[in-house]
Amino acid sequence: MTTYTMLLDSALKPYSMHKSDKIHIFLADSTKDEHAQFQEMIDQMQLGWLLTYFENGAELAAYLESETKPMPHMVFIASQDSHFSARDTLRKIRSSAHGRSLPIAIYSSSASQAIMYEALLCGANVYLRKPERFEEMSATFKKAVQTQWLYYADGQDMDIFLLSV
Repeated sequence: MTTYTMLLDSALKPYSMHKSDKIHIFLADSTKDEHAQFQEMIDQMQLGWLLTYFENGAELAAYLESETKPMPHMVFIASQDSHFSARDTLRKIRSSAHGRSLPIAIYSSSASQAIMYEALLCGANVYLRKPERFEEMSATFKKAVQTQWLYYADGQDMDIFLLSV
């Protein structure tokens, strides 16, 4: 483990709600291509992070309601979900005891101010506008996880909410 990884791990551990020593990320997206892309980003970073996929927001919200299952360091939710909207997912997660303080990122290819504002109002901590290029998405994803401790501050700053690289 590199010094950088150890520093990142130690910065994240105080906010961890699970027992694993590895950074654990949950992804809710109905698109298999997105699952593969997120896994490829994690594999290329070689930081030993774990990724758990959920087919939709409803599955993710149901999992997070459990008080005995391991919790992630951060959750990524696709804004376009054919089964359960990101808004519904956020509301459901935020209504649970574990979900109130969980860092949640909404990601989309849309730059719509209305979608971003809705995500903010429903409880997202950060909004990632998905870049076209894989390298840019990977950098944005990594930055979101590495700076997730910012999302525990009181209040929300739009400069922090919209994350891009």
